[in-house]
Amino acid sequence: MGDAREKHVGLLLWYNSGGPHNVVTEQPRDRMHLREVRRKEFAMLRDWGIKGVKLTVSFLDNPPKDLRKRILQHMNAWSKTANVKFVETAKNGQVRIAREGGLAFIR
Repeated sequence: MGDAREKHVGLLLWYNSGGPHNVVTEQPRDRMHLREVRRKEFAMLRDWGIKGVKLTVSFLDNPPKDLRKRILQHMNAWSKTANVKFVETAKNGQVRIAREGGLAFIR
């Protein structure tokens, strides 16, 4: 990370933190599903100089590809202020979306 700072390059971290919702074996575990723990983890990453994180997104009801793309575009609009990038996965995402009656619920 020191080289990146010297060259004024921001680092984006692909963060994988398993929790009770999945069987990920990589560490760290259980850092994203509890609010206070998640806030401390993001503060630590910010202190390290990480400029943002990537979170995986899965769709529970398998909407059409164009709708998934549009939803991800709206989610990624937050990247300018929240330093987060959302990417789709076919597995259980860290963010899971289900649509019911025209509304999207994030679980």
